[in-house]
Amino acid sequence: MLSPTELYLPQVKNKVVAQQPGIGGDAWNKEMGKLVAAETERNPDDPQAAEKLRTRIDFWLAPQRYNPSEGAPLTVLAERCNNISHWGATAARRPDISGAERTLLNAASAQAAQASTTLDLLRNSGDERLTKLQLERLLDQVTAVGTPIADQCAELGHIPLHAAPGAIIEANQRVLWWHFIEPVLPARSPWNKREREQLRAAGVHLPSNQQLLELLSKQWLQPILAAENQIIFALPRTLNGEATRHHPLWDLIESLTDKNIPHIDVGDAMALPADNPSPLHLTTDQVTLKPLPVAKRWWHLSNPALLGPRIKAESYSSLEKFVNSPYQWVLNYKAGLYPAKLERIDLITQRGNLLHHLIEYLFGGDCDWRHAEQTTLQAWAHATFEELLLKEGANLLLPGRIKEREELISVAKMAVWQLVRYLRAAKVVTAVTEEKIEGSFSGGMLTGYVDLLVTNEQGEEALIDLKWGGTKFRRSLLQENLALQLALYAKLRRAKLRQGQGEQGGQGEQPQGRWPAQAFFILQEGRLLAQNQHYFPTAEVCAPADPNANAQTLWADFGETWRWRRAQLDSGLVEITVSGTSADAQSASPGMPIEEHNDRFSDFDALTGWQEGI
Repeated sequence: MLSPTELYLPQVKNKVVAQQPGIGGDAWNKEMGKLVAAETERNPDDPQAAEKLRTRIDFWLAPQRYNPSEGAPLTVLAERCNNISHWGATAARRPDISGAERTLLNAASAQAAQASTTLDLLRNSGDERLTKLQLERLLDQVTAVGTPIADQCAELGHIPLHAAPGAIIEANQRVLWWHFIEPVLPARSPWNKREREQLRAAGVHLPSNQQLLELLSKQWLQPILAAENQIIFALPRTLNGEATRHHPLWDLIESLTDKNIPHIDVGDAMALPADNPSPLHLTTDQVTLKPLPVAKRWWHLSNPALLGPRIKAESYSSLEKFVNSPYQWVLNYKAGLYPAKLERIDLITQRGNLLHHLIEYLFGGDCDWRHAEQTTLQAWAHATFEELLLKEGANLLLPGRIKEREELISVAKMAVWQLVRYLRAAKVVTAVTEEKIEGSFSGGMLTGYVDLLVTNEQGEEALIDLKWGGTKFRRSLLQENLALQLALYAKLRRAKLRQGQGEQGGQGEQPQGRWPAQAFFILQEGRLLAQNQHYFPTAEVCAPADPNANAQTLWADFGETWRWRRAQLDSGLVEITVSGTSADAQSASPGMPIEEHNDRFSDFDALTGWQEGI
């Protein structure tokens, strides 16, 4: 039977789950399509190959679900454990796996078989269902012993290591007691006197705290009794930022000796000069200091041809790096360097993506967003968002995430209603999400996707960029007329309109000389930010100080800045706009202003040098 680990293509299995954790989302369906196509190609003579694959996938990853408090039938749980045991045993016999993998698979198979046997015993005793909590306890018992890792074992001549002093039962020439600090003593018994008497009457005899302490005292003596020649106690000065206290066994040792036991401060001993022998009998070598390379403002390449324009189309992301962090553009797109990706769920990105997709459903489905009342619209948002969580936010459905989930649902309901209010006030009649736009500029081709493209009753368009948060930052971009992403999209959209390409939404009525309006919508706060209220009469105005500043002037300034950067790269110069360096005369942009330092989100800190003293 096909296992879950064999269902995904190796390159995408972690990425899909990290981007859209759940079943049935866009990423999920896309990968399922790839798997079905590959399975059909591998089995051209079997018309049922694709359906069989889907059945196996559903069996492992989309089984029937049960109420955690009511529990699942024991027969279903036992069958599932049997299947896991069979899969583990079968996979362990494959010739292409390592010894360590074979050990883990066999252990998993044995544990699943043990769980199945226990479930059968419970069923024979009259039980029919097992709650989630009971199942977790059962799994804890089955896996309590742990699993040995075959490729990690003790080597010849290794030093025996024990986790507890009472485990030392064989003699050794030298014993080292690491972390000889105050131990955790037995906690007070949770049973009261009456309960202990009842347990004793039932034949259950619990040790008292005094007995537990006496047992510990005997275990503490084991390392001393095992040391034939020497025992060393290592006591750190601090632990987790707090001063440590020695083990109580030390008081007993001092009371039975002449207190002449050597005390060695490791730090002081290692700092002794070479002509003064160390009591630790250690030899040290002088290490020549090799300072780390310091950050500098400019790199110069002897072969500028390596920094030529890209063949692929530029995007807002690449253009932003080109003008503000040219070193990142060079390392990313010319050197082909990218950070290693450990696929994980980025909660901030996930929140934004979930709300983005909710907005897509709002304008791409049958929701009457133009006329529905607030209660109706927010009820739709609530229900739709809960369905979306099953497809792309399953991690938020886990126990302990209730508060976070409910807060996000509340934000979703608020954001949907506030966005619709802004659109109604602007008399918007059509709205399209993820509209692809393409075009060209002096540096080559451009491409991008507009989050939300809307058209009002007069046929005028506006571009809305959806952002999860960052109200203060977006407001400053508009006030300083530096919202390059909006300007880029507006420029491409205007160029397309001027070409006279017929598209839905009445775009043909858009005046050819007018750029589409632009705005940021902050999902987390339900705010629409714009430089004026010409299109959105209820938007929060973030007007530039210069009344003539707008997306058109910004694009013109960007063009000058791009040509200036391009000339620098053509001469082999790459500016390193990182902290610890200072701008000079060559750093002055002739167009849009450039921040002196732009390394807050850089992936190349290790390549651009270090500040002195770090």
